[in-house]
Amino acid sequence: MNLISDNAARVLPIMFPVIYRNSKISPWMSPWNKTIHVVIYSVLKLFMEMNHKLFEDCTQQYKT
Repeated sequence: MNLISDNAARVLPIMFPVIYRNSKISPWMSPWNKTIHVVIYSVLKLFMEMNHKLFEDCTQQYKT
């Protein structure tokens, strides 16, 4: 966690598009099981709590 926290500005912009896109897929329509979706939501929440400004910046950049 410390490595991710210390490098969030580098890690989140790389990971964000895939994590965000997969968070929008319904667990019932996804080829992955529900546990994977729980992990995806947990990762998003973790990044949001870790650095809210960076998370919002990545969200805005992804949506444009």
